[in-house]
Amino acid sequence: NPGDFRSRVSGPWNSAATWQVYSFVAGWQTATVSPTSANGVITILNTHSVNVPGTAPVTIDQTVVEAGGTLTANGSVTIADGPGSDLTNSGTGAFFGPQLTIAANAVVDGSAIIQSMAASNVNDGTFNTPFAFTGGTQTLSGSGSMRELIVNNTNGITLTSNHTVNQTLNFN
Repeated sequence: NPGDFRSRVSGPWNSAATWQVYSFVAGWQTATVSPTSANGVITILNTHSVNVPGTAPVTIDQTVVEAGGTLTANGSVTIADGPGSDLTNSGTGAFFGPQLTIAANAVVDGSAIIQSMAASNVNDGTFNTPFAFTGGTQTLSGSGSMRELIVNNTNGITLTSNHTVNQTLNFN
């Protein structure tokens, strides 16, 4: 669809050279800007690795990480609520930045675990894929729900509000 983005090569999220954009007239073309939550579907293709640098926060929506693709973040990421699934992860999703926020009503789907090493995590949405905390001292706030919560760090996690875990709660 016009306005959809897909990765062209591995690279930083905020570099237009990492992306292609689709238009009815020309098909897939090298992008002149990087995608935002205001665009259509954003796909990270198999074998591509896209990193959100720590230089500026990024808001994503309708983002798909294909099997074999990787989305990592050293900066803060907000997953916004838009049409359909807001993040579908079938590859690798790892968030190292200072904050990961899942906005109210945002939906995270997929077949692969999403790992957070972020110090601050806010979930006001719905996680239909396993969500793993693997960093040091971490907090989880918000009022969202998740299918599976995995806590795999020596410092545990501080919950600052009520959350619903629908299937599995795992402490390693």
